[in-house]
Amino acid sequence: MTPDAWTSTDVLNPPFSTSMQRSWNKQWIFLDSVDFRIHGIGFSHLDSACVAGAYTCEIESELRRLNQQNAAENDALMQRHFPTARYDRDRPDLDMDAARQLNLDTSSFEHCAVLWGPEPFDGFLSLLIRMSRHDVFIGPARGKHHGAGPHVFVLPSGAYQHHLKEVLSRLSVPATTPNTATQSGSN
Repeated sequence: MTPDAWTSTDVLNPPFSTSMQRSWNKQWIFLDSVDFRIHGIGFSHLDSACVAGAYTCEIESELRRLNQQNAAENDALMQRHFPTARYDRDRPDLDMDAARQLNLDTSSFEHCAVLWGPEPFDGFLSLLIRMSRHDVFIGPARGKHHGAGPHVFVLPSGAYQHHLKEVLSRLSVPATTPNTATQSGSN
């Protein structure tokens, strides 16, 4: 990595946005901060720098996990656990049952756990449930207490995966890339 490589970048794919600050010490590349947001609500609090390669590996793993979900099975699970929920608005009411699903010891949606955001580095957990017509995000949880309850969003199908791929492409920029500090993507 050279000093003219990016030190900060924004990836914008509404409703998602990610801002990252990057540094290096001639041996390792670090992410000093990652700000992940859905509809402007922040979900990331990176307390200390992480090695960028570890973050890249986690995103790749997350994409593999998302591709393994079966939308038809998830549709049936959502109908069983949230029979009165409506998905025609941005924040559907799933009551406190949504918070219960964030306990992976008892969740029917443990296969939908997403740890990115950068939750692997700060103890968060969320669910990204891929369904036939849309995706549902529930989270995040932190520790055993979820406060007033998790955020719940209905998202366009595949939007989260697309955003992860865009972030991954920024992290994979070759070391000799010109300064892209002001570069933004909006697909």
